[in-house]
Amino acid sequence: MIKINLLPENLREVEHTPYPRLITIFISLIFFLFLSYLSVLAAIEVSQLKSNIISKDEEITQKKPEVKIVELLKKEIKDKRKRDEVLKKIVASKIMWVRKLDEFNKLVSDGPYKGKLWFDGVYIAATKSKIDFSPDSQLIMKLTAQGHLMTDSNEKVATKLGELQEHLRSTKNSFGSNIDQSKFKITHYAVEPKPDINKSIVSFPLEIFFLPKTLLPTKKAKAKK
Repeated sequence: MIKINLLPENLREVEHTPYPRLITIFISLIFFLFLSYLSVLAAIEVSQLKSNIISKDEEITQKKPEVKIVELLKKEIKDKRKRDEVLKKIVASKIMWVRKLDEFNKLVSDGPYKGKLWFDGVYIAATKSKIDFSPDSQLIMKLTAQGHLMTDSNEKVATKLGELQEHLRSTKNSFGSNIDQSKFKITHYAVEPKPDINKSIVSFPLEIFFLPKTLLPTKKAKAKK
């Protein structure tokens, strides 16, 4: 059924929006405003992030040449360290042959064998073409010579040669500290009697192998004394 209000306009009852609907509209408006606020904040945040990304990209682009320089410096330092290690190994493996020959000469010309022992045909040569500087390196140099020892006619030659061998190979002297003890041995000899002076000349080949050691330990040992 249709109701028609025939009262004048000024006497008609004003229709109001129902309260539940009004509350719903109000809550929806607040929620919309809140979402709008969040959207604005998110847009601002995104804009700031984009700006930061662009700024960082520009900074990275500017730093790239510096990064390359740093990488080159790192490589140079690495290469230098490798060279230093090689040099240390070379120094640690170095034998000063002039000094070794001088030490050998003193062992021959001084002490108990003075005037009784001499050598000729002294040679120093490498035993292999490629030097290995590792701690367990193989022998790299050797000394060969023809030795001559004057003994009394009544002395045992084998005994005298044994004493001479111990004298030359003794680790108490710096010369013996570089000798490979396992390979140093006088294996054969020849005796030439000199009855007119009651002496004998014992000739023997000498072969000494040297280890790739430095003379620095010898210097340190002297410094401690």
